[in-house]
Amino acid sequence: MAAFASAALLTRWSTWAAAAILSLPLAGAPLALRLEQASSRTAADFSPVYAGKVVEVKGLVSSPAISFLDHQQLAIQEGGYGLLLEAAPGTFDKLNPGDEVAAVGKISARA
Repeated sequence: MAAFASAALLTRWSTWAAAAILSLPLAGAPLALRLEQASSRTAADFSPVYAGKVVEVKGLVSSPAISFLDHQQLAIQEGGYGLLLEAAPGTFDKLNPGDEVAAVGKISARA
């Protein structure tokens, strides 16, 4: 009977260990958000709800990229909501309005 109890304890421990190990890669995975969620703001100071979080979004390019000296911006939209993506110069050069894109990055706000 003692051997059976040990086997049950080992089974529970190995199941827990497997669950913990499998969740490790997911801990650093980006949050998959709709544009409605990613663009949401707090009521108190209108700052992004997900500020500082790494997220994954999908949408349609809504205008050609806008180039600045040190970065590019690209507007995307989905279901009446939009988001402005920012990246290094040249990143969005091959994208056109109507193209479907997926992006992973950190939510931030410009002052």
